[in-house]
Amino acid sequence: MVEKSKTFVNFILFLSVIICFLFGVFPMPAEAQDIQTNKTVDDLKKEILHRSSINLYPVFGIPRNIMEETIKDIKTLKVDEWAEAFISSGDKYYNLGIKNAKNNELLAIKNYEIAQRLYNMGRWPAVTTSSRNTAYARERKAFEAVHRLNGTKMDIVTIIFNKKTVTGDLILPANSSSPVPLVISIGGLDGWKEARVTQLMPLVQHGAALLSLDMPGTGQSGVKMGAGAEESLFAIIEKTLIRADIDPERVVFYGGSFGGYWTTLLASRNRIKLKGVVDQSGPFSEAFNPDHLMSVFDGNEYLYDSFPALNNLLSGTTNKSEFLKKIKLYAIDNLVSGSLTINCPVLIIGGKHDSLVPSGDLMPVLFSDGAPRDAWINPNGIHMGRERGQNATWNDKVIYQKIIFPWVEGSKNP
Repeated sequence: MVEKSKTFVNFILFLSVIICFLFGVFPMPAEAQDIQTNKTVDDLKKEILHRSSINLYPVFGIPRNIMEETIKDIKTLKVDEWAEAFISSGDKYYNLGIKNAKNNELLAIKNYEIAQRLYNMGRWPAVTTSSRNTAYARERKAFEAVHRLNGTKMDIVTIIFNKKTVTGDLILPANSSSPVPLVISIGGLDGWKEARVTQLMPLVQHGAALLSLDMPGTGQSGVKMGAGAEESLFAIIEKTLIRADIDPERVVFYGGSFGGYWTTLLASRNRIKLKGVVDQSGPFSEAFNPDHLMSVFDGNEYLYDSFPALNNLLSGTTNKSEFLKKIKLYAIDNLVSGSLTINCPVLIIGGKHDSLVPSGDLMPVLFSDGAPRDAWINPNGIHMGRERGQNATWNDKVIYQKIIFPWVEGSKNP
């Protein structure tokens, strides 16, 4: 009788564990998890190759033939199988960079750039496993190799905030003899500071310094998203503004996607004298609605793992129910008392068909109190205003070149 009771108890315990895994009461070890997607492994591979062909985020900058070679042997949706495939391919191009560095620097830079993008895909969208952590460490290594060979003037800026380390990259223009204007970029959920440096380098080439930061809960920010997390960003920004080579009177914020949330939030505090703010598809309120977030989790615009990436921003949330309850507390309209006021010009960018950040979230910033506002809304655009398709008129590069860069140049040099 005792043995039968023990067997029954063991069965109940086993069944409880299975139920917990299935319903998200506690997570499986990250390395055992599948990528979260509504696609089969073959369909996901097809989508990635399609995005590579049309240079669509997050796969831009990786030629299709390299992408085909990278993912051809992937058989499952296991997170680490994908990460390790991109790491292996990245290693190939990183080693080619080392080989070519002595005799052909331009080719070495190209190899390192491809390696950086492959490693980026290995850790994308968030560091949720040890393999993705390895990929990010190698992405940093390749990123630094690119800028070392390019002769980029780069300082690493670090602070300790509430016993957590926060690190940013400060890129300085070559041959500047007087204090220079500063563009401060805050990365998004999955587009971190290294990618932003690559995208915003033309501003440095035109005489501005660039401070590229990760938003809380991502990259090299040890601070999780939560009440007062913006103070970690203020601390590292204020440390940079007292440098003798930076002009604190000519500062512009740029935030793309979730980075736009942080630039808007920081600008609304009106603690830093700003010449302008760019908010490119930043979430404000509707994007934090549980029903909307569930549509993002189930949708197709975000390539994969939208929930694990978002959940990784927070501390102590182990399932979707806990996450949805907590994340809505951080909508900007819950953090700003009174009317939203930003005392400098703001450029708002968005796409009418954005399924990640509702177009309604652009309206509170557009009609906020303060200085005049500018807006560029693409009626054919998705997230960030970009378009899909082989012959898209407005891709990320064109939006930067024709919309963002001219506006920032005009703001920092009025």
